[in-house]
Formats: sequence, C-alpha cells, structure tokens
Amino acid sequence: MMTCLRWMVWLCFVSAAAGQSLTNATLTGRYFFRHLLATTDAASNVTGARSALGEINFDGRGGYAISGQQNLGAAAASPLAANGTYSVQPNGFVSLSNPLQAGATMNARFGQGAVVGASTESTGVYDLFIAVEATPSAVLTGPYWAATLEITNGTAAQARAGFFALVPNAGAFANINVNGQGASLGARPLVQTVSGATYSLTANGSGTANFGAAAAGQILSGTKNIYLGAGGEVLLGGSTSAGAHDLFLAVRSAAGARPAGLYAAAGLRIENGRPAMFTGVANVLATGKAIWARRVRQSDGLIDFSGVNAYTVGTDGSGTMELNRLGLSASSFTGSGVSPADANNYELFFSIRLRAASGPGINPQGVFNAASYAPVTSPVSPGALTTLFGSGLTTTTAVASGFPFPRILGGTEVLVNNAPVPVYAVSPTQISFLIPFAASGPSVSIAVRNGATTSAAVDVPLAPTSPGIFTLDQSGLGAGAILKPDFRVVNATNPARRGETVLVFLTGLGAVSPAIGDGQAASSSVLSRVTGLVNVYIGGKRATVSFAGAAPGLAGLYQLNVVVPADAPLGTAAFAIETGNAFHDMADLAIAP
Repeated sequence: MMTCLRWMVWLCFVSAAAGQSLTNATLTGRYFFRHLLATTDAASNVTGARSALGEINFDGRGGYAISGQQNLGAAAASPLAANGTYSVQPNGFVSLSNPLQAGATMNARFGQGAVVGASTESTGVYDLFIAVEATPSAVLTGPYWAATLEITNGTAAQARAGFFALVPNAGAFANINVNGQGASLGARPLVQTVSGATYSLTANGSGTANFGAAAAGQILSGTKNIYLGAGGEVLLGGSTSAGAHDLFLAVRSAAGARPAGLYAAAGLRIENGRPAMFTGVANVLATGKAIWARRVRQSDGLIDFSGVNAYTVGTDGSGTMELNRLGLSASSFTGSGVSPADANNYELFFSIRLRAASGPGINPQGVFNAASYAPVTSPVSPGALTTLFGSGLTTTTAVASGFPFPRILGGTEVLVNNAPVPVYAVSPTQISFLIPFAASGPSVSIAVRNGATTSAAVDVPLAPTSPGIFTLDQSGLGAGAILKPDFRVVNATNPARRGETVLVFLTGLGAVSPAIGDGQAASSSVLSRVTGLVNVYIGGKRATVSFAGAAPGLAGLYQLNVVVPADAPLGTAAFAIETGNAFHDMADLAIAP
C-alpha cells in the first residue's frame, strides 16, 4: 500500500515562477479604479446598486485614499473622498476595506499592474472591484476587446452585458458592433451597431468616451468616464449618470498570442435574477485549458471551486471560455457572459497575470492539494495530504517507510500553526505532509524547520473540505486514478461500464468517524467514513456513492466507491465531487455501455 501512495503522491511538478516577497510596500502608488456593487435581501434578490470610480492611492504601509465619484441608488453622482486599509500577503492575497459597504472587506488578488477582487466573505452584497496602475498618457492605441456589465437602476430585471471590439483613432472609435443581451430586451442575443462614438484623454490618463445619447434599448450608449492603466493595456471606467450602475473594461488585443501562467481574477454575475461573485486564480495552460481555483459567493452560500475550463483564442485575440466570450491582451484577459446558449447570464470577469512570489524557503504560491494541484486560492483541509514547493527546504531526500508518518523526516519538520505534523516525503524543493484533523479557522500557518533554522511562515486558506482526485498522469487533470473492483486501472482501453462500481482515490474530504490519528493508516476492519456531504456527478449525472471514507491501509487519502449511472454519457466523462463547501471538477472517467 505504501507503493500505491508513492505512485500517487511523490510527483515532479513545476512550481510558480520566482519573484519577490509581496508585502504592503509592494502595493504602492496611484491606481485608477471602478467598483460595482449590488445589494440583496435575505432571499438574494437584488434590491439596489452602488458604484464608484476615480483614483485610489496606496501608501505602501497598509492605508489607501480615494478621490472620485460615487452613485448611490437612483441619485445623481456625488464626490467620493474616503480612506481605508489594505493588507498584502506574501502569496498575493489582498484584503481591502470596502469603500462602498461599511464593515465589509474585499477579498482581492494582486496582479501585474492591477488589483482585482470581490467581497466574497460578506453577505448581502455582491461586487466587483478593479484597480489598474495609472498610466499617464493621452494616446489610446488599439484595437481593444471590451466587455460591459450594467445593473440599471439596481434591478436584476434591467441587467445587461455586452462584448465588442473597440478601435480608437485620434479621438474617435470606428463603428462598434456590440454583441449583447439584456433582461429587459427580451433576454436574447442581440447585435447592435454604435456609430460616431468619440473619446478624449487628459495627460494623466483619465477622460471620457461618448457612445451616443443614453438609450434604454441600447446595450452600449451614453457617456462613460474612462481611465487608461496598466501600461496602456487596460481601459477601465463606467457611467456616472443617475441609476446607470455599470462597469466598462477593455484590454488591448494581443493578436496571435496565447495566455499561459497564473492569472489573478475576479468576476460578478447576474443569472436568472440572482447575483454571484468570485475571487480566484487561474492557471492557464497553452494546451487550451484553464485550471481555476475560485472562492465563490452565490445565493446558497460560499463554494470553493476547483475545476478546468476549455478555452479558444483566435488570431484576432478573441475567443471563448466555456460559454463566455473572451478578449485577450499580452498579460490579461476579460470575459463576458454574452452567449447564444445562455441569454439569462449577465457576467463580467477580469484576469491579469498574478504577481509572482518566492522564498527563500516555501514558495508562498506553492502550497497545493497533493492530488489536484489547483492553484493558490484553493484551500487545504483537515486530514488532507498537502504538497509544498520552495527552495533550500532541506539538504536531504527521504520518504516515510511506514505508518504512522514521522514528524521529523530527514531532519526536517513541517510546522502547521507552529506544531510539527506528520511528514510523508522531503526534498530540497518539495515536501508532502498532512494537515492535522484538529486544524480549524479560516487559514493555517505553514513553515519548515531544519534544526535551528525555521523558514518564514506562509498562510494558506483552510476549509472543512478541499477535494482533489489523483490522476493517472499525476497532474490533477485528465483520467482519474480510478480502479475497477478487481483493482485494474480504468482507462480508454479498460473503460468503466454503466452500472459498475469504481474505486476513486483522492484527498481533502475532511473529518471521518471513527476518528483516525494524524499520520496513522486507516483501519481495514473498522471503516472510517466521511462525516460530511459527498455527492458525485459523472458526466453531469448524479451517481450513487456506496462508500466515502478514509482509504483503508493508507494515511491522508480517501476512497469513494461509486456506481456509474445507467445514463452516464459514453466516452470520456467529467468526474465531479460536491461537498458541503466545495465543488471539484478536474478529473475524467472513461465509460462504455
């Protein structure tokens, strides 16, 4: 059984690119911002909207000052002068006091030239905050791909979204063909043409864009304040007209380029009248897949989502990501919910390359679920097998030879909340260890100790569960480490059959009963079952879970016995796991009749 564990855990994986240590001092100077916020009632119905834009100055010491305008409800715009606080963690997580909602804190990520976030930890508000480093320039060079989201008069019944190319030339825009949809416009895909649009920019990078007289039947109309930021790559803004709560975002097209690497992201959506928001990170692969880790607030609460989206990019820099339209720049992309397949979705998200961070010691962006490797934002959980990457972690390479896992291996300890924990394997650049079952709170502090030397601690989000399925290629993607009852591996040449039970190996399902000591192998005679909710969906079809618990004879691993649904799709099907706080959708299962 230890051989099985080594096969699934002791992997080769490339950690995040080296960078600097991120602190409050890293986030400093003048930024332009746009903040769009919807308020809701206890049933998550949209009851109003607020918006603000202007300049935000970060002082490098944890304080910010805002100078701009705000719109509250249906009132006309009024001046906004506010002060707040922020905190930058070494991994690029940023907490900001919410300028539009007293007592709320925004959960943000620090990108290259931008901060993006949403108030995912607050109830009753759904928002999207984007701040881009100010670029003094009076020259707008394109083309750009643009997206808009509007919650007119603060009602979901008047939500609308648009996606279009924007071609500036000496103060004017070429004719704009807007693809869009609006809840009050028949909730159907529309194509509208805007002619004669103009713009002006001052020397400090701020200005206005005029898209014609404001019209209720138009996806894009009226005058918007605009700001050129992030090296001229991002154009940000919105309207300050009474009741016109919107967000306008454009990224300069990178024709022929493909995204790759870690991207900080946040988004806001109104779908079927209900709002949702997220903050997260996408690991975008050049293969046409994006691995997402998102902290999502929706009408039924918080969800930690880890999953993979397919994307396409054409030669003009536009494309798709699942049902969303996509516009790509050199270091960012924007997505719009405009889609013929989902006319009731009004969404906008923005992603920009994550600021890289490094040690020495633990890479702050390099602590992962040992099975999924979902990017930073994805939490760890009690009892989970976890892997961290860094440099100079130890001078030896060693693997635990039996159970229980030792708390010192090769002279190396891992400290979780300052206490040693069971360690499975160590090397100078990678360590695998267990999160204690007793861990609690919103985060845990992780450090590595060798003798008298202790690394800087890294804070990592903690959740009750953080499911991740081991996969055959050891990347967290593709065919899952799933066995038939005779323990043969399920693959394309040996597919699972409808109605057959398969055995799935994973980590991150949290507490079990009877309890197991940290680092101890689970009993084969008295099975320890997961105490919380576990649902499985194969190709979108609900499957029967006959067992969910600690994998017998192993430590830190879980096993699911799952019956393949009789109506499961044939071929390669997505294998998704739902728990009380998480949804994981990265592995596949081969299925035959």
